[in-house]
Amino acid sequence: MRWKYRKRIGLLLQLHIFLLGFNCNSFQTNTQLNPQHDNEYIIHLLQLDNPGEKYNRYISKIYLKDDTHKTHHFKAYTYLSSSLKDAGMGDVLLTNNKPKNIQTGYNPGSFDFAAFAKQNSIQYTVFLNNNQEWIKLKHHENSFLSLLHLMRKRIISTLQLELENPLEAGLTEALLIGYKEDLDEQLQEQYTLTGVSHIIAVSGMHLGLIFSVLASFFDLLAKRKIARYLGFGLILPFLWTFALISGASASVLRSVVVFSVVLWGNVLLKKSGSMNALFASAFMLLVIRPSFISDIGFLLSYAAVLSILIYEPLISKWIYVKNKLLKQLWSMISITLSAQILTTPFVLFHFKQFPVLFLITNMVAVPLSNLVLLLAILLCFTSMLFLPTAPIVFVIHCCIQMMNGYIEKIANIPFNSIQIKTTLPFTICLFAAIACLTYFFLSKKKRSALPFFCSCFLLLLIHQIGRYQLSTTKRILVLQAKNATCIVHQHGSQGILITSTKNMNNKTLFKRQLQSLGNALDIAEWKLFTLKDQAAVIELNNQNGVGKAILLSGFTAFAPSVQQLIPERERVIQLIADGSTQLWKIKQWEKQAQEVHLRLHSTPEKGAFILSCEHR
Repeated sequence: MRWKYRKRIGLLLQLHIFLLGFNCNSFQTNTQLNPQHDNEYIIHLLQLDNPGEKYNRYISKIYLKDDTHKTHHFKAYTYLSSSLKDAGMGDVLLTNNKPKNIQTGYNPGSFDFAAFAKQNSIQYTVFLNNNQEWIKLKHHENSFLSLLHLMRKRIISTLQLELENPLEAGLTEALLIGYKEDLDEQLQEQYTLTGVSHIIAVSGMHLGLIFSVLASFFDLLAKRKIARYLGFGLILPFLWTFALISGASASVLRSVVVFSVVLWGNVLLKKSGSMNALFASAFMLLVIRPSFISDIGFLLSYAAVLSILIYEPLISKWIYVKNKLLKQLWSMISITLSAQILTTPFVLFHFKQFPVLFLITNMVAVPLSNLVLLLAILLCFTSMLFLPTAPIVFVIHCCIQMMNGYIEKIANIPFNSIQIKTTLPFTICLFAAIACLTYFFLSKKKRSALPFFCSCFLLLLIHQIGRYQLSTTKRILVLQAKNATCIVHQHGSQGILITSTKNMNNKTLFKRQLQSLGNALDIAEWKLFTLKDQAAVIELNNQNGVGKAILLSGFTAFAPSVQQLIPERERVIQLIADGSTQLWKIKQWEKQAQEVHLRLHSTPEKGAFILSCEHR
């Protein structure tokens, strides 16, 4: 019995260890920072994370002494004004500015920056606006991080100098090192819609290409015995350096750890199994950084590779091809199809859309992007050695023009992507259906089809329950919009959007935000109305008629007090202030509301406000 069920016992044991680690990570608590007005904080600017027009964002450590004179340190984002030139990476600063928690509130469908920061163990932000707010104590820079930053900066400046077209330079920067600050927003949206956004984010695919090229080069250059030592001594440091320069994302770390295991196995003359190397890398990364378990890049990367290892051998047998060129083409198609099987549930759950034409888009975009990547690396080396770069620049220009033109045509096709909203139970059932269908094809037993049909029945049941819940949904949402008012009245899949005219000035941005909002709320039809840009007190009725909420919109700094705005407060249950009013004025209203025993919801601080309502 032990021999017969040895694989199942092993899988159960691994699942038990995984769930134990997941629980330990979920219930982990961190020491909270308790800032006081008279406290002094020492901030060490570790790394420049995101340069911007107004502020440069640094990953930093904040040091603070408590009442027992014990020193605590916390990771934070420090925003340093771009006009300040006296402080930078590696500086240690003393300030009285109080660290603030990263706001967890956000609009439905928008990017949750607080969750992103939490994955990096960051919970606080500090803003330094002028030289009077800080004193420089000393400079203590990590030489390794400084070298990586210098190399990254040198690569960006080289690409911007050689590639005169800013659009091409920005795309090449994203392809090579994952730097997206110079990437055109419209172009990025087209890549996302067509299902090839993975090529503008440095991933395992890029690292695998570099590994293959270098390994082939060393195999031609030296004998097999010497080549395996050269591979471990030269290829591995290069891959790790490239991974760290590109930002060390979860997918890149997955790839470089797998290649480290493979190269070490070659040195020991041990052939490592692909599945073993994959799970070994996952185990190592999760031990070092447990927060990766909730990182979408980590999940998609491992799901794609696992899907290729399981399904590619099965799909490749569907068609037998003798011609070498057609065989390579079919191999690309089978790999692309197999990678989609396990990644599709994650894509539907997180992005609420599925690129229908992903196959024909990847067939052209991936080879061209691989060529651009290799040429960009060659361009950096030739520029560093002061060799002629004009031929390389010309080929990069041609490849990017072909790739962008092709993706633009695919993006303009009306049915290039479909919008699908899925829930967590639906996603789990979808994975179960895929597993049952795989077991059915592998076992080839009629009985094994029953679990698949049961999982399909559950999928349909969950879908119908979701549609029924949507049809009965009636609510009002007050969204957070900068310097504007934005109200959504939802009744099932229909939505009415009432917003200030200034919120619709940027048509492209407004359309993108409306699409994201519709995906998040499952709204298919929109009706748009505009508000005049003037002060208003808007009454929002509650569903049960128990009370009403009052929205204070568009008030200036000289706005009346809460007592003057709402003289009759008998049935008022909630006050709401949105982004059309300055934050300091909302703070004043909050204090005044407390005096008359009213609650005030600030959308700039807490995100969207949701109220169940009667449909009128």
